[in-house]
Amino acid sequence: MVRPGTLIEWLLYANGLGSVAILLVWLIRPWLRRRFGAGVVFAIWTLVMVRMMIPVFPHFPWLTLPAEVPTYRATIRIEESAPERSREPEVAEFADARVTSPHRMDWSGVFLGVWGIGILAVFGPPVFGAIRGRRLIERATDRTREVAVKVPGLPSRVRVLVTGEVAGPALCGWLNPVILLPADGIETWSAGQLRHVIQHELGHLHRADLWWRWVFLLVRAVHWFNPLVWLADHAARAEQAFACDEWV
Repeated sequence: MVRPGTLIEWLLYANGLGSVAILLVWLIRPWLRRRFGAGVVFAIWTLVMVRMMIPVFPHFPWLTLPAEVPTYRATIRIEESAPERSREPEVAEFADARVTSPHRMDWSGVFLGVWGIGILAVFGPPVFGAIRGRRLIERATDRTREVAVKVPGLPSRVRVLVTGEVAGPALCGWLNPVILLPADGIETWSAGQLRHVIQHELGHLHRADLWWRWVFLLVRAVHWFNPLVWLADHAARAEQAFACDEWV
């Protein structure tokens, strides 16, 4: 089991190095995208974020409390005139004189409690959103056959559903992928626009972006107190979209 002090040390270590890496990638990302493409930039963001989750626990002496209370040896010489008393020095053991208040605040416990609440606050809404998405899929109208005529090459395992509850196209489902389209879009888009939209969402499926978004969500939840992690997550989402446009 990991000690609270060790976990706090790891969080400090991961966020320190991670913040430097995030700033560096953020500054050079336009050049990287022009030179290598958005897919490479997203891969770099993925390496940075995943590295922040590797459980490496370095040792910081200045953050670690002593495991035992030190003791001190003191020699006391007792001078007596009585001949029967021994002249040998007596040795006594004295514990450290520090006094611990019974009402002392356990700040490590407070930090871990707040940290845990933050994880739930960040991770909870997307989980409920995924549950809501499943119910939305059940209410949507299946237009797969119609779209397959306009978009040749649509994979057979992908369904295309139409609903008035979404404002834009979206890919849902890890194992059973579904492309959700707004009700007004499929009626007003041209065949070329519809083909571009479907191919863009298929790009997300081809790149396993749904899985990576949950990985990034986990990183964001664990390091929710670091604004640079949120910046990296937002930038990585943008690179996902750019990469899908390049794939189309």
